[in-house]
Amino acid sequence: MRRARRGELICVKGARRRLSTVEAMDALDYELERALRLLKGGREAADVAAELSHRLTNKMLHSPTRALREKACQPCTSTS
Repeated sequence: MRRARRGELICVKGARRRLSTVEAMDALDYELERALRLLKGGREAADVAAELSHRLTNKMLHSPTRALREKACQPCTSTS
């Protein structure tokens, strides 16, 4: 998997808000720290890994999904 380069944006064409690489890395750091705290607190590794995966997936898909929903709610415009 290729990592984003500094300044590269994670976005969906037409999205109103773009998530910067710095914001994405901050979210990743937060979730990793949270997972480590859970592990140190005695949670099962498999449960923590599953929750981490779920939370990261939700964070990555939130903005693109919202943008697609907004686009889907807009009336179609035809140029014919």
